[in-house]
Amino acid sequence: MRKIGLAILFGVLKGLIAYVSAERLRDWYETGQLAMHRKMPVGPDFVTYTSDPVEFLIEFDLNVFLIVIGTLGILVACRDITLEIKRARLTWLI
Repeated sequence: MRKIGLAILFGVLKGLIAYVSAERLRDWYETGQLAMHRKMPVGPDFVTYTSDPVEFLIEFDLNVFLIVIGTLGILVACRDITLEIKRARLTWLI
């Protein structure tokens, strides 16, 4: 039971990471400005492709990477939960 709880917690954490990154990319799609992960002491808090293409691609790729990692984390958690349930059913039948 503890392993299922840890898998659920892991899946929720990775799901939140993917959700936040997807939300940032959706905001970029609507406004054309991508919010930066770190606040600059001097300069804008948003970056566009025309203002700084290198920083924009770094931020964009980071968000895509976090979405992919979050999705894979959710799939791993679902796999662990189903394997643990199957193992518990087999133990109960024996």
